Amino acid sequence: MASSEMPDSRPSRRSFLRWLIPALLILVWLIIGGGLGPFAGKLASVSTNDNTAFLPASAESTQVNDQLSRFQDTTEIPAIVIAVRDSGITAADRAYLTEQTQRLQGKEGFASAFSPVIGSKDGKAAEVFIPISTKGEPADTVKTLRDSLANPPNGLEVKVTGPAGQVADLGEAFAGIDGLLLLVAGAVVVLILVVVYRSPILPFVVLISAVFALGLASGAVYFAADQGWLELNGQSQGILFILVFGAATDYALLLVS
Repeated sequence: MASSEMPDSRPSRRSFLRWLIPALLILVWLIIGGGLGPFAGKLASVSTNDNTAFLPASAESTQVNDQLSRFQDTTEIPAIVIAVRDSGITAADRAYLTEQTQRLQGKEGFASAFSPVIGSKDGKAAEVFIPISTKGEPADTVKTLRDSLANPPNGLEVKVTGPAGQVADLGEAFAGIDGLLLLVAGAVVVLILVVVYRSPILPFVVLISAVFALGLASGAVYFAADQGWLELNGQSQGILFILVFGAATDYALLLVS
């Protein structure tokens, strides 16, 4: 008489785990990407971009900058409004400069007092010194000032310069550089993966994994910089994106091969 045997459930269990583990991993990465992904756009709020941020603490420039703060009694930098008229600054020009600048006094980002309109010796130019707070976003304050002076009288040319104007111009020049670097890195990665894998699907699997990894890295770096555990500057922030994509591509090539 043949003995009856119970069917072996181990193959079906292994098959179940084969689908369950990847599904759980995908779910975890989706949670990480959705929860930490937005921190990639917030890294600028915890980064430091003064000159000493790019130097070691032992550098003489860093030490001088630390000592310099003891001799400064303000947290403001000047924006200098320059007005030029070839035929000479008129009384109406002076009134315009006074009205458009004085109405900003004491508002958010601006000091409580500005200089009067100061004329040049030849009478063809005038300037106004406007202290701007270094707290928050000085570039936004400079933009508000420039918008206020956007419609000068005919024949009068008005520009905003000085340290505050330089900060605003540098911010505008490098605006979106992180997004541009990320776009270029992504395009290069896609090209490499298409050539290597010869598949329309695998490159995007790698890219999605890299995006999730970037979200995780951004969240970790944001938390560490916010807690003061490390100092983040704009340069290292941009390099972070490239390194994450490069590492994701390298490991993907190794794993798939």
